[in-house]
Amino acid sequence: MLSVVEAYLFRNEEMNTRAYTETTFDEKAEVPVSSKWMLGVRKMTAPKWTIAKETATLKWVVLGVVFLWSVMIQAQQVSVRNNVVYDAALTPNLGFDVAVDEHWSVGANVGFRPWPTDDNKEKKWRHLLVAPEFRYWNAPQSALRLPKSDSLYRAHMGYWGLNLIYSHYNVGGVKFPFGLYKTVRNHRLQGDLFAVGAFYGHTWRLSPWLRLEVEAGMGFGYAWADKYDCPHCGAYLGKHNKPFLLPKLALNLVLDHQQKEVVAPSPPFVAPTTHQNVEK
Repeated sequence: MLSVVEAYLFRNEEMNTRAYTETTFDEKAEVPVSSKWMLGVRKMTAPKWTIAKETATLKWVVLGVVFLWSVMIQAQQVSVRNNVVYDAALTPNLGFDVAVDEHWSVGANVGFRPWPTDDNKEKKWRHLLVAPEFRYWNAPQSALRLPKSDSLYRAHMGYWGLNLIYSHYNVGGVKFPFGLYKTVRNHRLQGDLFAVGAFYGHTWRLSPWLRLEVEAGMGFGYAWADKYDCPHCGAYLGKHNKPFLLPKLALNLVLDHQQKEVVAPSPPFVAPTTHQNVEK
């Protein structure tokens, strides 16, 4: 019997192919028992999605957002948003935006989908996404928050943005629209991705507390993932590292307080007086 080091040094496509054709499976590790040996030290077991890891990461992200908010809210205007398109994909998400001057703002979006928690499910799209962003507003953004009576008030405004995207994902058995990411229709991918994107958006004031944002853009990035034969209990097929395009579409509901109308106080009433010249 070969040692682990020998199996690692002398493995080749023929050995791996023969290992994968054997019928003994370790369902807990989701790879054939023999393939764990033939893959050697490099891949003794298949990585599994761990909810605890992603929950801990999300906790630090939330704490960071709360800390950033508490520091900046005293001197800057902060808005909070939710992307209803992302909600439609059953991914809870939250974003915020902080004005740093009249034309620039910084913010971030966070989405987390931990379900299905049952690994026996054939269809899964678990992921954590964090995307900091920068925006340039076409007009002074404070005009959106002015009262309507102000001559500088604007009910709508456009903006441009750049964002950085990181995601850890475990996806398989999913058919994405427009023919995107066909690999995950019959395979499972688990890994990480980084991307850089650009987008354009427009916002409308709906009420003193609510704005609507519509955004569209495109990102380019690179993904590192392990590939498996099917969404569940499939053999490990190797690495699946490749560049990709990531379209962006957002319909955001934004909580953003508008300044109240200021009514000028009426001048005090002064009773008229008569002056009489008294001759001495």
